[in-house]
Amino acid sequence: MSDSTFKLKVLGAGDWKTTRERHPACFVLTVGTKNMLLDCGFGAMHQMAHYGISPLEIDEVWITHFHPDHMSDLIPFLVHRTLEAKDFDGTPNKLTLRGPSGLEQRIGTLFSVYCADAVRDPGMVVEEIQDSMPFAISGCSANMRMIPVRHIPGHESVAYEVVLDGRSFLYAGDACAPLDGQPKLFQEALDCNTILLSAGATKTAGGHIDFDTAISWIGVVGGVGVRRLILNHVPEQCFEAAKDFARGATTAGRLQVIIARDGDAYQLT
Repeated sequence: MSDSTFKLKVLGAGDWKTTRERHPACFVLTVGTKNMLLDCGFGAMHQMAHYGISPLEIDEVWITHFHPDHMSDLIPFLVHRTLEAKDFDGTPNKLTLRGPSGLEQRIGTLFSVYCADAVRDPGMVVEEIQDSMPFAISGCSANMRMIPVRHIPGHESVAYEVVLDGRSFLYAGDACAPLDGQPKLFQEALDCNTILLSAGATKTAGGHIDFDTAISWIGVVGGVGVRRLILNHVPEQCFEAAKDFARGATTAGRLQVIIARDGDAYQLT
């Protein structure tokens, strides 16, 4: 695989409520030869099996925050990965887990709850990123940085920005409105080619941007370097209205607005 490969596979683009067609947050970002799992909400293991993605193919897991619709399948993923390696009489390749402060403690607590210590991969590395300084992704020429994001009090989120060969991608996890009240996220987003952003339908969604906020924001991002805005976490009952919103917000030849669905795949150009 070329070192310049830069693509996104959607495994789960729904909100917390799982349906037959939509699952909570989980995405695979391929950067060069590396595969990053972005969040691991409930149903992630089912979706990986459905789309033929082995846990052994994942090099890193990036968690945005500790709500169950973003990390509840993390321990099943780790256990499955270790057991699958044993089926092939081997050990898993090195796995790095990245996330905000508290990730190591959360993982330890979950392992103790599941009584899964016996199958924890001893080569697994957990890195809690404390600031927004960029660093290289091992094994490819891309850089990544983590950006603090306001979500709801006590459950703050983070965003991940990846830059490869002049192309940039931002996954914002769960972010609350107003976006311009989050200066770090807002400024970094304006320089990105593709943004993956959670969105509720109304201002009552709580902890997520709403369509009114997105409309006002589109006027800004559409005038700068952003070429694709992908919205996920849209409630099922609002999906048709969201598609109408996306059609109306898309600007011919400039900004493409997409409401993500499970199974979507994008080349991040």
